[in-house]
Amino acid sequence: MKFFLRLTFIKMLSISLLITGCREFPNATKNTLSKTQRDSIMAKAENLRVRGKALREDSRFAEAMDFQQKALELSLDAKDTLNIVYDYNQLATTLRRLGRLEEAMHQHYSALQYAEEYSDSAAMFKSLTAAVNGLGNVFYSLGDLDEAEKYFRRSLSGEKVLKSDVGLAINYANLGSVFLDRNQIDSARVYFEMSMKRNVEINNLRGQSLCHVHFGDLLSKEKKFEEAMEEYRKAANMMRGIGDVWHTIQPLLSLGNLLVENGSSVEANAVSDRCLELSEMTKSFELMKDTYTLKARLKEKDGDAVHALEYYKLANAMRDSIMNRKENEDIRDVCINYEHEKSERKIEVMRLVYESKQELHMMFIWLGGILVFVMLVVIFAVSYALKARSKGLEALRSVDSMRTTFLTNITHEFRTPLTVMIGLADQLKTPDLDEKMRYHYLDSIKKQGDKLLDLVNELLSISKLMAGHGQVEWRRGDIISCIKMAVVGYADYAKVKHIDLKTVSSEDRIEMDFVPEYIDRIIRNLLSNSFKFTPALGSITLTMERHETNLILEISDTGSGIPDVDLPHVFELFYQGGSQRKQGSTGIGLPFVRQMVEFMGGTVDAYNRESGTTMRIVLPLQQTSLENEPKPWTVGDNYTVSGSVIDAAALNMENEAAAAKTQPEPSGSDLPLVMIVEDNDDVADYITLLLHLHYRVVRACDGYEALHKLEKELPDLILTDLMMPGMDGYELCSVIRQSEMLGGVPIVIVSARSSDEDRVRGFEVGADGYLTKPFNADELQAIVSRLISQTQKRRKELQMSLLPLHRIIDNVLNVRC
Repeated sequence: MKFFLRLTFIKMLSISLLITGCREFPNATKNTLSKTQRDSIMAKAENLRVRGKALREDSRFAEAMDFQQKALELSLDAKDTLNIVYDYNQLATTLRRLGRLEEAMHQHYSALQYAEEYSDSAAMFKSLTAAVNGLGNVFYSLGDLDEAEKYFRRSLSGEKVLKSDVGLAINYANLGSVFLDRNQIDSARVYFEMSMKRNVEINNLRGQSLCHVHFGDLLSKEKKFEEAMEEYRKAANMMRGIGDVWHTIQPLLSLGNLLVENGSSVEANAVSDRCLELSEMTKSFELMKDTYTLKARLKEKDGDAVHALEYYKLANAMRDSIMNRKENEDIRDVCINYEHEKSERKIEVMRLVYESKQELHMMFIWLGGILVFVMLVVIFAVSYALKARSKGLEALRSVDSMRTTFLTNITHEFRTPLTVMIGLADQLKTPDLDEKMRYHYLDSIKKQGDKLLDLVNELLSISKLMAGHGQVEWRRGDIISCIKMAVVGYADYAKVKHIDLKTVSSEDRIEMDFVPEYIDRIIRNLLSNSFKFTPALGSITLTMERHETNLILEISDTGSGIPDVDLPHVFELFYQGGSQRKQGSTGIGLPFVRQMVEFMGGTVDAYNRESGTTMRIVLPLQQTSLENEPKPWTVGDNYTVSGSVIDAAALNMENEAAAAKTQPEPSGSDLPLVMIVEDNDDVADYITLLLHLHYRVVRACDGYEALHKLEKELPDLILTDLMMPGMDGYELCSVIRQSEMLGGVPIVIVSARSSDEDRVRGFEVGADGYLTKPFNADELQAIVSRLISQTQKRRKELQMSLLPLHRIIDNVLNVRC
């Protein structure tokens, strides 16, 4: 960019020095006219200028010259350089049409001198280009084709710089005429076609008409006379509509000459008479010469020798007038030779100046464009950075939210067994507790402790696996038997849940390298997940088959499926979809499965079918990267775990396999009824133990079962957990409060979720009380007692308010009787 600027500066400086060396300013007197006087003179000149041009277009050349000469004198008085050049060119054009070529050349050179000495503007450059074109026309009329071509090409270069369609069309046509006179037909046709194209684009009818004349001349050269005459007629018709006498004669003269040779004498006479009328109107030597020659040829063809001779004499007289003006050509060449060379240099300098200004203008445009582009790039980069930062913050917030939810759910997993253990430990302190209940309490405490231990072990295993620490034991053996042994423990649980559990294998035995502990955990986690979402009378199918060097293991269920929005993320750490949250999942079970599968060199994915979900695992049959040969695996070596991180309670088959547990019986059937909605049997047992002496108790494992039982019996109070399968506690509260029949039943939430947000939300959906696990037994009993007392009191008040109404109704009935 610096080099480009330096080069442009040097170029401009060189041109300035060249102009300074070439320019010779005339000794003009200082303009002493006031602005008002100058404006008045310029207005008069403009009026004369317009009238002169109109007269020339009407072929009244002599009158046009008078007005144009006066306009030029006024422009010189006003020192109006731009109009001085314009008036010189207009006067020269009129003189050319009159055939006064030497005077026309003088006027064009005067315009050229002013144009190159007084201004470098675009308007002045246009006038300079017009002057050069006029000089080309003068030389063309004199028959000097080489000189004419030189000026026409210079004028064409100027028009290209100015990007003037009219100027380009005129110069293309002029160059075509030069080539036609040289009999270079193909070159002439190319330039005429270029001129016609420009005239059509700008809808220049005069230019189109002249092009038809040129095409007629071409066809005449090619002996295609009929086509040529058709072109001349087109041109004449177009000119007739324009009213340009000078240019109207051109196609008529050409048509007349062709008719003399090849057409009708009658039409030729009519055309020649029209040409004679128009040429005498213009008083142009050139046109009258051509018209008299046409008339002479026509009379000669008709056999009228006398009149033919007269017309030939008149044509020679016009030719002599033109040639007389040409006698001083040698003197003129000597006088203006220096001016020619000087003008050529100055024309080139002005062209370079104009082009340099254009280049500089374009350079600033490019610089502006580059600056705008850079600004747009910067704006885009800043916008992209802000969006990336926003996405990063959103991702951090999402991860933080997932971690918080994970910790909340893990807390729930700890709080639930702790609630039972602490509560039952307090009950063991009761002095009159019989031995059977003492044993039952201790057994429950033991099972809750085992659940806590299993959960801790699961968390430690996940931590070690993700950190890459810990030793694993690779074995080689029958993977089919290993998987079936992990599945067989779920048979009784499937029967209790009324779910059809099937195992299908394409082969009886498949040898494979695997980690028994991981295989067992994978099967338990995936089966636990399937059991959660598969309803009664559904099915779970485990399929195993060999595919080339891999084992393909699929676990398919007929459950509710995974929402499409959750499907791509179910194996991400801490991620919890809508269905998982309602189950109270910790959000690490499936990611743990993925970690174990990937550790064994496999892949795992999930997809929905028409009904239910399929988990698909692909494992290599042979591990080529092991340093030592794996030890053989036998059935007796199978590694098992007693729980799953997904839901320890769901895999406690002993609790759910017992269809009816022995519960303490209430002391009276007329006691208040309390409904306990809790998915953990041990917690439900403990709460029942606390309440059974003073209340009747009905239990439900989730919100749906609770609503079903509420249709049959209206309780005095409802105790509900939040995190349950199916319908959770929040949704249950909302449904109850929207019911007219159930809306007055008090609700107490008993949950391991202890955050302020959870408590506020609980009260928003209609809870009357909120206890966090592990809870104080006395506090629970006090809340239950107070709420039930309040409910019973409201019912009595309602009944009392309805008694007078019953008496009034009875009195009315008695009176009617």
